[in-house]
Amino acid sequence: MTAEAEKATQWCFENEQWAQTGSTFKLEKLNGIKLSKELTDWDYLAGARQIFDENGYLPGRFAFSPVSGKQLPAPVLATWLPTNGDGNANRLAPQSSSASFTKLVTALQQHWHASSTTMQQCAVTVKAPASNGLLFFSCNPGGYQSALFAIERSGALWLWQRGSQQWLQLRAKKLPLGRQPFDHGASTVVALHGQIGSDLIFASEEGADFVRVDPVNLAYDVERARGQALAAPGQIDGVAMVPLHNGKSVEIAVRAKGKSWYSIPATGEIPTITGKLGAPITSSDGSSLTWIGERGYLTVSRIADSITAVWQPWPADQIARPLLGPPYRNGDGDWQLLQNLNSKVWTSRLLNNQLSTEHKLRRASTTTARSTFQLDVKVSRPWDDYDPDDHPDANTHIIHPFLEGERLSALLYLRAPNERQTVLNFYENRAMQPAQYCIGWPITPANIYLFETARPWNAQWFVHDSALWLWIDDSGKLLRWSVP
Repeated sequence: MTAEAEKATQWCFENEQWAQTGSTFKLEKLNGIKLSKELTDWDYLAGARQIFDENGYLPGRFAFSPVSGKQLPAPVLATWLPTNGDGNANRLAPQSSSASFTKLVTALQQHWHASSTTMQQCAVTVKAPASNGLLFFSCNPGGYQSALFAIERSGALWLWQRGSQQWLQLRAKKLPLGRQPFDHGASTVVALHGQIGSDLIFASEEGADFVRVDPVNLAYDVERARGQALAAPGQIDGVAMVPLHNGKSVEIAVRAKGKSWYSIPATGEIPTITGKLGAPITSSDGSSLTWIGERGYLTVSRIADSITAVWQPWPADQIARPLLGPPYRNGDGDWQLLQNLNSKVWTSRLLNNQLSTEHKLRRASTTTARSTFQLDVKVSRPWDDYDPDDHPDANTHIIHPFLEGERLSALLYLRAPNERQTVLNFYENRAMQPAQYCIGWPITPANIYLFETARPWNAQWFVHDSALWLWIDDSGKLLRWSVP
């Protein structure tokens, strides 16, 4: 219903109060609370419809524009959870958003070509809420449409407002978020369906945190399963799982919608010091999660309501390097790269196989789970080898892939000089070094952003607001690309 005020028409819905002045609508109250001027993104807060060719926003209840009379498009929720968009360690754009990711990357490349500009020239620097130690994700906790969030290594949580171009820090109502112990390649965030929007799951040094966001009050609540997280969270069919060390043994903290935390024990001969594990990998049938560690791997399977967790060690004297990428996946299953600590020989081993199945490798490789790179060359499989006569300069650079689109449509990757001659030595280098952040493929000319930084692989690509973003953590550089 409407009621006339002196200068504006008031629109009152169940939990929203809007003021209309001419053709401009303003959200004044939500759930009876007067909105802070800092909160500008009403599509996230109240499901308002953002109208780019008119004046800002319209109430979400409107099906047609009162200004133009046009039918308003249905809102589409677009989320992006690290590492690859849907909280999975496979460096492949998720099926749910692969088409939109490919469309965005293609549009950017076409724009740069048509405008005779470059990726370097078109990069827009956005001020980050902290100088380093940030992880970004886009979803709708406590809201309706996606908003951009950043969580700092200390546990500080920030909300980006596109309308004011500001970061707003959320405060803890009681228990603050725990310290985040994982680098970007091992970090994930899980979003579960909540009462409004989604609820979040984080893994911290204090345990597994279930987080409910109250955006109107810029606050959040935490419910914690205590322990020390060994790995970032994963989910199977809407059930979140976090590997924890409780001081005596390893367990899996489990959280489903509408339920409290509970835990299940992990079986197997788990070493006293397992170290941190990589981000979770979802099986091809979606029924299990696997976290890869240097000394072995943890698999959690869910069949109906039954959940089991099993630790399986690598063979004696073998070690994995999760930083190189997830296991390579083909029709046989998942193949993990292992290195013999004595001979330094590399092998590729088939996981979850009763028989010992492995291939010897000439050298280590990096992978997206689908594409494999040996130094500066793409090969078909980790156990294949390139012809030195065809690639005489193969060892001059190293490829670190971040994210691969569907059907070889696009690859976001790092290309850096190989001054130390081997893959592992490259990752052990902590000095400043020149880096090329690339869109394209190593075998073809790519769009490049040049930047000098330490640990250039400790970076994050993500998509939000129809734009491509890059965070270079050690240098605190946040970049954005969009098509005008």
